[in-house]
Amino acid sequence: FRGLSQKPKFILLAVGVQLFFGFFVFPHMQQIIDPNNLNPMLDLRFGYSTSKAYSVLETYGQAGREAYLLSCGLFDMLYPMVYAIAFSLILSLFFQNSFSENNILQNFNIFPFLIALADYAENFGIVTMLVNFPKTLDWAAHLASEAGLVKWSAVIFNLILLFTGLFGWMFRNIFRRNAR
Repeated sequence: FRGLSQKPKFILLAVGVQLFFGFFVFPHMQQIIDPNNLNPMLDLRFGYSTSKAYSVLETYGQAGREAYLLSCGLFDMLYPMVYAIAFSLILSLFFQNSFSENNILQNFNIFPFLIALADYAENFGIVTMLVNFPKTLDWAAHLASEAGLVKWSAVIFNLILLFTGLFGWMFRNIFRRNAR
């Protein structure tokens, strides 16, 4: 990703696709899944119990659960790879312009793919619950919830990495200007 991160068109494309999912696809699917907007999708929650998960799925009704299955089984299988690529490119760009080539932070440009793995595990749990509904599968709910906790915790760490790279780049440019 280091070579691609120096080509703005790849970064813009990846970020553009990520924004399309985030601002159009998923909000549209949320409206179909839960038209009254009473219960956000399980993917957006920071942990939940088995009973809470099944209570939320129950409120969606049959049509909502079918839409959620489509969303989780199709769109949310593409989205983790999209955001992993986008964030990996951005981290590569920031770190290459902020730190020396042998700095350990250069290796963290792959971190977004770990977030994607947690997201896929979460999706697997949610899809399993939806396919087997109304049967309660504790293991699937626990998997989805725990993977979601890992995902959201990793997202927070990823934001710290992004700001570290951005501030590093800014400070490096400030020191370069002052050195002239």
